[in-house]
Amino acid sequence: MVADFFTFPPSISPYKAAILTIVQNPDFDPIISKVKSDLSHISVDYKSDTGGKLIGRKYSKMDEIGINYCIVVDYDSVRYSPYTV
Repeated sequence: MVADFFTFPPSISPYKAAILTIVQNPDFDPIISKVKSDLSHISVDYKSDTGGKLIGRKYSKMDEIGINYCIVVDYDSVRYSPYTV
């Protein structure tokens, strides 16, 4: 049995990236602001979801609307690197 699914080219995606957080945490705010600024500076349309929902639901929501890249800000972002793509 072959599964059927819908795909469309990334060029017609309403947003090119999503900014997500693992949990809602005020420590993430400066990193999120920096990512938003960086994306805006290079004219990348993005959607942000920094609420308290489960990360799997956030990924699923972004997949449903056709976002190809998710940038995740988590506790490692605060300690080591800016974010995970």
